[in-house]
Amino acid sequence: MRYQYCAQDKLEPTTDVWVEHHSHIDFSKIDRPIIGTHMIRNPCAIIVSAYEYHKKTIEPWANKKIAEYGNETYKKLLNRLTKEQGIIFEMKNDLYVESSFNTITDIYKWDYYMTNFLELKYEDLMTDFDGVLRNMFKHYCF
Repeated sequence: MRYQYCAQDKLEPTTDVWVEHHSHIDFSKIDRPIIGTHMIRNPCAIIVSAYEYHKKTIEPWANKKIAEYGNETYKKLLNRLTKEQGIIFEMKNDLYVESSFNTITDIYKWDYYMTNFLELKYEDLMTDFDGVLRNMFKHYCF
């Protein structure tokens, strides 16, 4: 099976297994039947985890200067703010796809009634890894 982890515009027609990080899928551009898995995480956990991670990340987007914040990087800004201010900043800003605001907006906008997609919670995967994988394999008819 051919695997790709990419944005939809990079998806090759011969791909069998595709992972799209933020579920940004334009279904109108997919010309074949698909089955999928959609995973969400508790929004509070997303925000706190993102705040802690973004304070340390070496990812290029978080280390680029932001003009509207006095040419400070996302990472430096979070490290300068108090924990409360940093968490609120994570909740409210939509500067990057990786921002908590955008991630939670993606969770809100997803269509949870597609029968070809199995809906999963990250927390369930962490507490019952084998059971969740068993359900996924069954969903994919493996």
